[in-house]
Amino acid sequence: MSLLLGAWSLTERSAHDALGDRARAAMVRQLAADGAPARFERSRGRLWICGDAQKSAEGEGGEAILVAEGFVAQGEQRLEEIVGRATAQPPEGHFVLAEARLGRGELSLVRSISGGERLYYARVGEVLIFGSSVRHVLAHPELGRELDAAICDEVILNGHPVVGACSPFVGVEEVPPGHVVTVRGGERPPERRWLWRDRLRSPQGAPEQLAREFADALRASIARAVGRRRPVAVALSGGIDSSAIAAAAADVVGADQLVALSYEFDDPTHPRETQYAEMVCRALGIRDHRVFKIGREEFLAAIPEHVWRSENPVHWPKAFMLPVARRIRDEGFDLYLTGFGIGSHMLFMRELAALMQLPVLPRLLAPLWRVAVLGRDPRFAELARIHPALEPPHPRLYDTLLRIFEREGLIADARAYYPLAWAPLLRRRRALGAEDPYVAEQGTLAERLQRQAFKHLISCVDVTRSEKSSREAGLYRVSPAHFAATLPYAYFPIEPLPPLWSAARRQRPGKYLLQLAFRGVLPDEVLFRKKSWADAVASPTWLRAGRRMMLRAVPRFPDIGVDDSAAYRAALLDWEPRSILASSLSFAFWRRLFVERALEPRPPTWPELHST
Repeated sequence: MSLLLGAWSLTERSAHDALGDRARAAMVRQLAADGAPARFERSRGRLWICGDAQKSAEGEGGEAILVAEGFVAQGEQRLEEIVGRATAQPPEGHFVLAEARLGRGELSLVRSISGGERLYYARVGEVLIFGSSVRHVLAHPELGRELDAAICDEVILNGHPVVGACSPFVGVEEVPPGHVVTVRGGERPPERRWLWRDRLRSPQGAPEQLAREFADALRASIARAVGRRRPVAVALSGGIDSSAIAAAAADVVGADQLVALSYEFDDPTHPRETQYAEMVCRALGIRDHRVFKIGREEFLAAIPEHVWRSENPVHWPKAFMLPVARRIRDEGFDLYLTGFGIGSHMLFMRELAALMQLPVLPRLLAPLWRVAVLGRDPRFAELARIHPALEPPHPRLYDTLLRIFEREGLIADARAYYPLAWAPLLRRRRALGAEDPYVAEQGTLAERLQRQAFKHLISCVDVTRSEKSSREAGLYRVSPAHFAATLPYAYFPIEPLPPLWSAARRQRPGKYLLQLAFRGVLPDEVLFRKKSWADAVASPTWLRAGRRMMLRAVPRFPDIGVDDSAAYRAALLDWEPRSILASSLSFAFWRRLFVERALEPRPPTWPELHST
């Protein structure tokens, strides 16, 4: 469960009194869960807070209190050593935390860079409530579950909000990844800023030297993540990312202390990767390699729970990670290392910034993008051979980039680059504002584009889909590539860039450095293998079955409770077959779980969803 929950008084009145017994009891009820660890609870002046006792600490004299949720890679460091200065020396890991410095009258809400854990906050009267689950926050009796229609439109089109820092609920904000939100008292609004700003940068130097630095950073991050755990579990698909993590982990703990875990889909139509994982185990000397299968019924049964735990409308195709987590937990582990997340859109943003200096190019690109992205025409991908920025963007970047082009005056109206039938989905769209890095941040155009992508979790989505739900299932899913020490190498293009038409220039960030770092350690068949998206997800047959299950749970679809006009419903139906993740239907399913049903401290099941 997510156990971080609290309230901060915006006046001199104590949080305990300002919150009130009725509201506090309603929110605490949502924390109930079988087997939950001992709870830490404090009520002190402006602060009321509770959480996992093992992830909580107090400073001397009780003037500073810290409560975290998620995975904190402490290594030899304890939380007691950073309480009172968590925003100056944030730990590594995949976490959220709240730190109150009572003497200064200041509350800090922090979300790590990977963004997998969630942290929400909302003002209700004279108190600000916050929590690591939106269910706990929404349990406040004076806070309704009204949806923000503009944010809902963005989620349906993109899978996430692309402007601001809002949740789909009116009045509820979410701390963006890599940010700290600072709250004081009175009418002053919360202050939001990047906390790991210096890590969002390209590494500079010769490729061979940067490759060595990347490998060293991975080893240091792994050592910090696993601490004294032995043996260490590593998820191994046989792709370059997970294989590099396994190689670095073997250097840290020894191959004899590694357990490689590979899963396969029990589906004859799905491609098999295990042979690559077996190559890696032989090359590294890993003798304990365990392979298990994920069945169709396991995947389907996990969908409601995965959406409920991840709290994200479009994460349902990754529901198989819940049975994966439980299988690894049943093998006796509380943590496993994963390579998911190495690779990003940061190089594309860097390349695009260069072309945006020539205003005529975006005007030419936008209509081509419409055909390539919305029409899924693969022929335009060949444009990357001329220049990497000419390659059509990933669909999850499309709307953000059109808004940026519009703001820069490079196109007149971004809505012109969508089908006319989708106009109802676009009529509430908002322009980028002062709260968005592209507008507010200093730095080069490339840096502002990159930070915009980071803030809205469109830099890389794989790890962020499964951190929270896996952890709530009893297992930490840890990606050392998302730690601050490794992030520049894993995400950002190196400087200076390789020659324009070289193969290295076309590589995603991180991949080229991994190939240099582990050449001769890992098989070339793995290092230079082109892994497809289909390798890492369930088959189309299973996904269609998942859609059918969701449709039974929301029989009124396309009426999704956002806009009851016939034109809006028609727009949803027209968009649905083109969306990657059935985002209209999956949003309707998310709404069923979080808006239509009563708030409950346990996930629903298909029989419950289909019977009511």
